[in-house]
Amino acid sequence: MFIDTHSHLNSPALYQKLEEVIKEAKTNNVELLIVPGYDLETSKIALKLAEKYDFIYAAIGFHPTEIKEYTDKEYKWLEENISHNKVVAIGEIGFDFHWDTTTKEEQLIAFKRQ
Repeated sequence: MFIDTHSHLNSPALYQKLEEVIKEAKTNNVELLIVPGYDLETSKIALKLAEKYDFIYAAIGFHPTEIKEYTDKEYKWLEENISHNKVVAIGEIGFDFHWDTTTKEEQLIAFKRQ
């Protein structure tokens, strides 16, 4: 049995052909999938997929390059959903200094909030 711990079924390219991707995973003995969110919208989709399929789980969170305009509203959603029985991790979070979209200080604040 294999577990895909970073399956972006919530990305537009894979979400459009979701059933095909799931079938291919199952054919290749992938029996559990964890779908990580990287912003509010993809976290919501990850949770929706986890609720729909018994073999899918969600990691919800906000990637450091996506937090620029986030307010208490987004973090409140995260807090309200982190205890959901299909949420197994907080992610994608951390630090990313490759892209020049947020400062080190902004990323630290977001990391601590998550």
